[in-house]
Amino acid sequence: MSTNFLQNFQEFVKEKNLFTHDSHLLVAVSGGVDSVVLCHLLSKSGYSFAMAHCNFNLRGKESEEDAAFVVRLAGQLGKEVHVKKFREEEVTQMPGHSTQMAARELRYQWFAELLRDHNYDLLATAHHLDDQAETMLLNLTKGTGIRGLHGILPLHPPLVRPLLFASKDDILQYAEKKNLASRHDASNDELKYQRNLIRLQVLPVLRQINPSLGQGLDETASRLQFAEHVFHTALHHLQDELFQPHEDGYTISLEALQLLPHCQHFLFEWLHPFGFTAGMAAEAVELITSQPGRKITSATHQLIRDREYLFLRPLPANGAELAEVQITKEMENVRFGNRDFEISVVAASAIADLKNPEVAYLDLEKLQFPLVMRQWQPGDAFQPFGMNAHKKLSDYLTNEKVSVVEKQEIPVITSSGKIAWVAGLRVDQSFALASSSKQALKIKLTR
Repeated sequence: MSTNFLQNFQEFVKEKNLFTHDSHLLVAVSGGVDSVVLCHLLSKSGYSFAMAHCNFNLRGKESEEDAAFVVRLAGQLGKEVHVKKFREEEVTQMPGHSTQMAARELRYQWFAELLRDHNYDLLATAHHLDDQAETMLLNLTKGTGIRGLHGILPLHPPLVRPLLFASKDDILQYAEKKNLASRHDASNDELKYQRNLIRLQVLPVLRQINPSLGQGLDETASRLQFAEHVFHTALHHLQDELFQPHEDGYTISLEALQLLPHCQHFLFEWLHPFGFTAGMAAEAVELITSQPGRKITSATHQLIRDREYLFLRPLPANGAELAEVQITKEMENVRFGNRDFEISVVAASAIADLKNPEVAYLDLEKLQFPLVMRQWQPGDAFQPFGMNAHKKLSDYLTNEKVSVVEKQEIPVITSSGKIAWVAGLRVDQSFALASSSKQALKIKLTR
């Protein structure tokens, strides 16, 4: 391939519609042979690009020499270059990250800043067919789904990989033919890193079976990308049927879920964008046959078992119970959570309809201000209007077939500690209007 390497590069960029001559690229350049060859191919092809190099200061003098090499290369090519030097402790002491993971995260954070601040269109990296093979095998070894087996994509904005047509040998041959200098990172030879182990020991054995292993795995990746497209199309179609919008979330029919084969895998794909892990997807399957009220929580969302469905909703912004709100006679509007109320004083004789559960009329003389609006609590009890005895509020809500989710949202309004109104449902008998009532406090649930 090396004799027509430049032409093959240009054809690959055009065939995959990666970018055009109007695009302004940022190229991640380590100084290694892959990124050096990529810069030369882009330059020879007349594409507009700048270069970016991260110095993690992990190899002392060698790290400084890598950075100096990239600056010289940029000068030779007449390109702008960005160099970022990180403190060693930023990389080695990031909680929960290995050195390689931390370096990758810091690198891509900085690249994202450069893309934004300098209006670059895409970030080009020098991944090639051998990287594709390593990624697929590494993911397969650890256990993965179709997403992990499709390998590295040529274009996944803002990332673009213009060398995914070429093997490492092709790149080395081109560099040798063009007499291109490059840097070598000795850490790439250390077997303590999993990717190095695959590259240095596993791939050579597999190439004894298939010398064109990289090309073969790339063709497999292409088929899997097609299969993934078909899979997600069907998955989203089914999700549109099962996920029904409900206030600030979605309901998912328990009956429909029970009919799904491999339900856990469906739930993982659907719930993953909401922060749920594969383990949580397994817990979600258990929710299907559990008692109403059970729930699992991701960093951003809750999945709650109701009587006939699972309810998916975002967590409250503060993640805590809503604070109590005091209501005075003079107030006109109150907000509690996602509910809005209008408040006014009206003549009892002017009231024509007492049957709307979203409007409470409370005898003004029986109220002690300020009233308090709060979330209902276990142990709360009241005497529903029209009944002769007190009932536990939890039992009342159950009898009224209020869903588990709605139960959590319902506030109560109290006067001197006694419930006067279960918002949106029923007034307490003690505060209801009588024939002798003169004025009423009208509280209307508007949203």
